[in-house]
Amino acid sequence: QVLGLTRSNLVSLDKNFSLNNIKNKKKDHETIVCLLLGSRVDWNVSIYGQDGTSAKSILDFCQDIKELSNILKNKFFIIKFKNIDFNKNAELIASVKKIISKSNNLTLITNDNISSAKLVAHSVLTIGKYSTLMDEALIAGKDVLIHDPEYFVSTLGYYRKNKFLIANNFKELSFKTNSILEGKNQFSKDYQKEKNLYVKNYLTDDGTIGNQKKIMQ
Repeated sequence: QVLGLTRSNLVSLDKNFSLNNIKNKKKDHETIVCLLLGSRVDWNVSIYGQDGTSAKSILDFCQDIKELSNILKNKFFIIKFKNIDFNKNAELIASVKKIISKSNNLTLITNDNISSAKLVAHSVLTIGKYSTLMDEALIAGKDVLIHDPEYFVSTLGYYRKNKFLIANNFKELSFKTNSILEGKNQFSKDYQKEKNLYVKNYLTDDGTIGNQKKIMQ
């Protein structure tokens, strides 16, 4: 039996859920969800290294998404943290809001009642820092790009040789995003092929997700 990732069934469409009530969201705009992890204080970053949770990483991510939203005016971008105390990180959140303040197709969601998995399910693409939700999204058939200018995930296991899911800079992020959305060039074809192989051979056992009971054994 295969371990883990059984939560991929949470990445599923909910007929009773809609993103159209979000401010500035137009009905004809497809959604790109942009996921951050949490925030780690600077002295912790010095100990553990840059993994996407430092203030700099978070603000750089938001700036890249802002620039991407300026290019893709017909898409709606949603930024969401996986886990953060908004009160304790008020200064950081104020800086994020300042970056995105003048955009009409980009917003920050602070409502914990809207799960990241649900946002992923209702999006055409997920861009974000690596977490197991990214793998769960892939299993659910969603397209994913991992934002990694820190070269953190890029040095881990499978990703050392398989960079199709990784964007290490804005140029790569813009190219890969446009390629996936348009689905016309060679990269988009290679992406779908490599994604399917990754899901089949690495994230599942030839498509079998696994048994949650096995995790407890």
